[in-house]
Amino acid sequence: MSSPLNYFGSEFNWAVRQEVHAGASLPRRALRKLTRENAKAVIIGGGGLIGQPFFDADISSWTRGQIPTILWGAGHNSHDIHAVDKRQPGFEEYGQLRQFNLVGIRDYNAGFTWVPCPSCMNPQLDEPGNASFGTLFLLHRDLRSDKEKISCIVSQSPDDARIVFNDCSSQEFIQAICSARRIVTNSYHAAYLGTLVKKPVVAIGGGSKMLTLKHQVPIAQPDCWTAAFSEAEIHNAALEECRDANRDFCHRVKALIGNQSKSKVRRYVPDPIRERRADELASDRPFPAILRNKVPKIIHFIFGLSPDFGGKPFNVMHKVAVRSAIEKIKPEEVFFHHHYKPESPSFRDVEGLLSMNKIVIPHEFKGRKLSHFAHKADITRMSILKEMGGIYLDLDTITVKPFDDMLDSSFSIGLQIGHKVDGLCNAVMLAAPNDGFLVDWLNSYERFSDKTWDQFSVQLPYVMWRSGFWSINVQPHDRFHWPSWDDRSMKLMFEENHSFDNAVCHHLWESYSYKKYFVHSDEAGLSNWIRNGRSTYSRLASRYI
Repeated sequence: MSSPLNYFGSEFNWAVRQEVHAGASLPRRALRKLTRENAKAVIIGGGGLIGQPFFDADISSWTRGQIPTILWGAGHNSHDIHAVDKRQPGFEEYGQLRQFNLVGIRDYNAGFTWVPCPSCMNPQLDEPGNASFGTLFLLHRDLRSDKEKISCIVSQSPDDARIVFNDCSSQEFIQAICSARRIVTNSYHAAYLGTLVKKPVVAIGGGSKMLTLKHQVPIAQPDCWTAAFSEAEIHNAALEECRDANRDFCHRVKALIGNQSKSKVRRYVPDPIRERRADELASDRPFPAILRNKVPKIIHFIFGLSPDFGGKPFNVMHKVAVRSAIEKIKPEEVFFHHHYKPESPSFRDVEGLLSMNKIVIPHEFKGRKLSHFAHKADITRMSILKEMGGIYLDLDTITVKPFDDMLDSSFSIGLQIGHKVDGLCNAVMLAAPNDGFLVDWLNSYERFSDKTWDQFSVQLPYVMWRSGFWSINVQPHDRFHWPSWDDRSMKLMFEENHSFDNAVCHHLWESYSYKKYFVHSDEAGLSNWIRNGRSTYSRLASRYI
């Protein structure tokens, strides 16, 4: 019932359909064969795919190729049919969607363009008819064997009632919804379709799916739901609103697929900045204007959060980062935030240019223990920018142009591109004090997980930006973070000589480059390697040694 092909088949009459259900295995090999041979795109439509570990491998498989992958009307799904808490899923849980080239999700105000489940296009909804009985209890099939719970729920009904489970046919499902005067449910589609046919609906569970409906329904405990109907709204325009969103998204899908080359070798290059602008044009809600709070022209570097400097002591690369930034940006002040102070010759060469600021290393944030070094660094840099504003640069950068054209945006950051979109990289950031995006991003760390550091530092700001809540100045990947961190890109910077005209600085990806290019017997040897080299980096850095 949730597949867009059910309702837009005439627009894609050449499409090959592959059913994917929880509990059934996806023939990934057959799908990969299709994408290699003839497919213009892969469209994944409907269902609760997000936040479901069951589908993680599938999403990775779908988005691995070089043709566009499109998500149409899917949403978050905690799959807890008894959950009635009102905590919205965090933005960080949508990070995996950055791998899709075009995203429309049924979750409203949760990230990316809102495209509700395509089941709203079902023609049965056009003529709902008159209600023939009072309360419909449309319950998840997993409740079928829990007679005691069902009895507790149904016994509260003040009028004639009917029980239907959500594993019936789609025709029976919609007919039951249309025939009732009101609906009590823990089924997402019963709540969703009930609002579309102007029925009062109360949810008694259903998990995260209920929390992300655009046309909200009250959520009550299963043992006391009757009073909640006083809060239930009748959403008169919901059906056409949801259908219009699907029709608009269909046009975007066709435009994307239609622009693909018909040659045998297809290369699709994602452009998230263009897509973000398209999201704004397609949205039915106003997007906030960019705040014109000028970024203070001060630079922040952070170093020395561990006594061994993470095995990467301050050397010539870091000295070049400081000197190049000062020459090109011409700041009013340069802060060197540290806990452990370096004592190397390279540091002594630039210490006189810096305002030294000894800081306390954060070991927790809002009650969450910070054990991962990367989380400590994230919290430190974001807290400093929140308080002071300015330009933050990692010390594995080299600045090649001024930043002046970005100082009038409240927050600027750059895309990070690997094989696909990784997210937004916090190695270079410009911020006004107390910028709203930065504050909300920092506050999200109260939910972080130690399992992966880049989910919050790279993926989360990307989906926050795509959500449309904040208008920030996102720079193309080749402005701050190109060449990238893979072996081929490393060669472009450190072994070959190239010009990158759009760059204002280069991120050198120290985690990848330090051991291969910046470990010499002494700093003099490193300086000679740079001075005598013929690489891109040598050409840019030699003047600052």
